[in-house]
Amino acid sequence: FTRAPAAWSSRAAQPAVARWYSDAKEAPAEGEKAEKAGVKEEAGETDAVAELKKSLEAKDAEARDWKDKCMRTVADFRNLQDRTQREVKTAREFAIQKFAKDLVE
Repeated sequence: FTRAPAAWSSRAAQPAVARWYSDAKEAPAEGEKAEKAGVKEEAGETDAVAELKKSLEAKDAEARDWKDKCMRTVADFRNLQDRTQREVKTAREFAIQKFAKDLVE
């Protein structure tokens, strides 16, 4: 690759953005070779797309599994909180009942 021509040495003559271009010449593709290359590229792209779709499906399944695990963990924690509150309430009621019974006797 080479830079823009040296003729643009003054700032006024230079474009706002320097452009890069290649010195190498492209070989013109022949009809049949171009078609075969196109078919190979399409097959390669199709394989790549299929592989990416399969990978995406696997990642989606993994994400669903993690979401399910997270939701179950949250539900278990909430159940634990509710159960603990009920047990504390029951213990208080039992303590109050026992205290009241001891006062009466």
